[in-house]
Amino acid sequence: MPSLIRASLLSIATVAAFFTVGPAQALTLVSSTVNGNAIDASFSTPELAAVDIAFSAPGAVSLIFELGADDVSRGSAGFNSIVDNLSAQGFGLLRIEVDRGTLSAGDVASNDGGVSATAEDGRSVGLLFQPPMTSQAYLGNALLTGTAADWTIGFDSLSAGDTFTLTVTAAIPEPTTWALTLGGLGLIALRRGRRKA
Repeated sequence: MPSLIRASLLSIATVAAFFTVGPAQALTLVSSTVNGNAIDASFSTPELAAVDIAFSAPGAVSLIFELGADDVSRGSAGFNSIVDNLSAQGFGLLRIEVDRGTLSAGDVASNDGGVSATAEDGRSVGLLFQPPMTSQAYLGNALLTGTAADWTIGFDSLSAGDTFTLTVTAAIPEPTTWALTLGGLGLIALRRGRRKA
């Protein structure tokens, strides 16, 4: 009788394990390089990389994610972030990039004023803050209001088990970089003004 009970319990445990195993592994943060800064990924879900970053100094934060089968079949995941500047310097530039797949910008806002986004290629987006960001910036629907669009990370040509690196870099541009950037924005405004006329 004890062996029959033991066999029955083993069968029940096997069936329970089969039904409690969830779907194939989903988007998972496997490692990060923060360079003295801090991250909080506790708001992430299998379909959304929600990673808040607190920069104590200019530099880069790199996050390595592993894809599961569900991610590959969905084809993409959302991304949002609250980016805090805890340094004593204003950040004029943020660059967000992935080393594999694609990156599409969603909404972006700053507590400090204007911000413009430039998609540099299919994997990186540059953000220019004017005036420089000294407190917080919001990428996507980071405040969970539902009124802002999250960014999108596409998984084209990636497979389950593959990894990709998402890097966010905060920089203080040199004066010559500011001059070139402002000059370029001025030319764009001038061209747009001429097209409207």
